[in-house]
Amino acid sequence: MDGQPGKRLLLVEDDADTRETLAYALELAGFQVRTAGDGDRGLELAAQWEPDLMLLDLLMRRLHGEQLIEALQRDPSLRKIPVIVISGLPAGSAPAAFAHVQKPFALQELIRAVRAALGESGPGPADAARPAG
Repeated sequence: MDGQPGKRLLLVEDDADTRETLAYALELAGFQVRTAGDGDRGLELAAQWEPDLMLLDLLMRRLHGEQLIEALQRDPSLRKIPVIVISGLPAGSAPAAFAHVQKPFALQELIRAVRAALGESGPGPADAARPAG
């Protein structure tokens, strides 16, 4: 188990196969993971569960990822949650995000970005994820 014990990740991804694969890999890395298949459910879970970090796809049905980030920013209790965008869109598509990992990506690239966002050190190059913006 590599992740800090108790670190809670909320994964918001509309593709079920991608969501399940990423959740499994993140759990193997030692993180607690909850998932949502759309932005509305992601916002609901963020308020209920108060994750340490959110991983967010941008292109989703219902509440688009960028709209979800805006909703988080408007809520004083949720705005502290760092967001890593995982999307096929180019970096800078969601400027309020902590980092952007562009699809397709290697699982280790995502795990390094998560560790960096949580202040953990991990193996691999420091530039595994490009800062958003």
